[in-house]
Amino acid sequence: MKLVLRAAVAVLAMSAAMPASAAIIFDYNTGILTVDGNTTVGDSTTISFNGFSPNSPVIPGLTGDLTLVFQGLSGNNYTFTYLIANTSGSPIDAARVTAFGFDDITPNATLLGSSVTGTYGTVSSGSLPGNIDLEFCAKNGQNNNCSGSSGGPGVGQTGSGNLTIAFSGSNPSITLSGMYVRWQGIDSTQLGITGGSAIGTPTPPSVPEPASWAMMLMGFTAVGFAVRRRRKTLIPQAA
Repeated sequence: MKLVLRAAVAVLAMSAAMPASAAIIFDYNTGILTVDGNTTVGDSTTISFNGFSPNSPVIPGLTGDLTLVFQGLSGNNYTFTYLIANTSGSPIDAARVTAFGFDDITPNATLLGSSVTGTYGTVSSGSLPGNIDLEFCAKNGQNNNCSGSSGGPGVGQTGSGNLTIAFSGSNPSITLSGMYVRWQGIDSTQLGITGGSAIGTPTPPSVPEPASWAMMLMGFTAVGFAVRRRRKTLIPQAA
């Protein structure tokens, strides 16, 4: 039994120490997403986010994920596909993710030449509640703010499309930081919310990433095989 426990601890330590295989790096501690020379077409990252009202606690059950997949460079422009999933659940009855964006892009992006298609059709810059200014956001409707609009995936739904971030010159790497989403149409009978709105920021997922799960499963399989083999060697042979 001690052998199994020691091996399990070792596998968990290895899975925690080794990052998942993705060259788009998002650091939950700094809130910075990096795309650089190590990033290749098809690399992706998924950012989990919550929901809260400015100067208020996090709203229970309001959650989602944004996945960005790098599609390459087109001139000076970085291109991605995006998938935004509204994973909200009880006590949330209804909610829509109506915009997502970043408060800083380095070097500075240009809205002229930037574009978004699919679930969202407008790129813009502007403010969010709580004195938050976004340098770049994807939404629907007018292109003079980031406060959200109609549309966006509801509870249990996803939205997707293509995203192009344009730059005035050639850049070997870019960073996107200060990721926010805009929530609208929030209903919760249990919380007493009707037609509410909120913003969301990245929050670390509570479960290991798929790559970590795979490593743990491989490790536990190896441990089980070793234990069975050891037991066989201890069984006395009949005379």
